[in-house]
Amino acid sequence: MFVGAVKVKPLAVTGPKRSPVLPDLPTLSEAGVRGYDITTWSAMIGPAGMPKALVARLNAEIQKACTSPRLLATLTEQGGACAPGSPEQFTQFVRKERLKWGDIVKRSGAKID
Repeated sequence: MFVGAVKVKPLAVTGPKRSPVLPDLPTLSEAGVRGYDITTWSAMIGPAGMPKALVARLNAEIQKACTSPRLLATLTEQGGACAPGSPEQFTQFVRKERLKWGDIVKRSGAKID
């Protein structure tokens, strides 16, 4: 990790909460840049039309994995966390992300060549 090796000096974290890996590092909001909330996330996504029973089963297994001490330790070490929830909650989250990033891309004027 570059921060741990002192190759870069972190100024702030970009999410709404401080990182458990760097608890003394402020958020950008705490540093005076209000309204800044940029976080990375990953998810398991299946093809459209997956049977609801399969979605429920996969979700249950993912929720179970999110209680694994080994997984939680690895994620914490990397500055991440599990955010368990329902497929419906994830759908709402993705909709909000699409709106946020769509607006940011539109305002930036970025174009695909």
